[in-house]
Amino acid sequence: MGSSSLASHDFKASTLSMIIIELEIQEKWEKEKTFDCDAPTTIGESTNKNKYFVTFPYPYMNGRLHLGHTFSLSKCEFGVGYQRLKGKQCLFPFGLHCTGMPIKSKVAAKTGTGKFQWDIMRSLGLTDGEIVKFANAEHWLEYFPPLAIRDLKQMGVKFITLKERKKIKFGKRYTIYSPKDGQPCMDHDRQTGEVQFT
Repeated sequence: MGSSSLASHDFKASTLSMIIIELEIQEKWEKEKTFDCDAPTTIGESTNKNKYFVTFPYPYMNGRLHLGHTFSLSKCEFGVGYQRLKGKQCLFPFGLHCTGMPIKSKVAAKTGTGKFQWDIMRSLGLTDGEIVKFANAEHWLEYFPPLAIRDLKQMGVKFITLKERKKIKFGKRYTIYSPKDGQPCMDHDRQTGEVQFT
């Protein structure tokens, strides 16, 4: 075995080992409800006055979660984890926006070209037989939320897989910077420089 194939083998073995450890720890956290936390229900119930609250716009359940969700969620996840390590009473409520409505095609919204709902569902890997079931609004609520919850729990595994497939890499990219907050932000989070449409 050459040195490059040996290094590749070691990397894959190490990655597999990390995935196994991650899954074992996630199972332990789930069993012990490590991250379950309820807000106090009455005034004065909590003696810990050092609190931290974070929230996230609930993902709309008309399709699978995407990397944009992971990007934003990771900020919340890291923030609340750090504050918990500092001893704060942390609350990170999370939910899913479920109304059973179909996907509005981003392609149509951005380019003016139409894309049919059926095509969007096929692009998610669904068969024609599975797509028919979405005529019932309740099927949207039964199908996508469990996938979102599973994907959120496997967020770390997904990053490793994406990196192995060379879909993500370390590097530099242009970003929007907020002088007021002193950190990078999304375009719609800026307080100045916005273009107003009338």
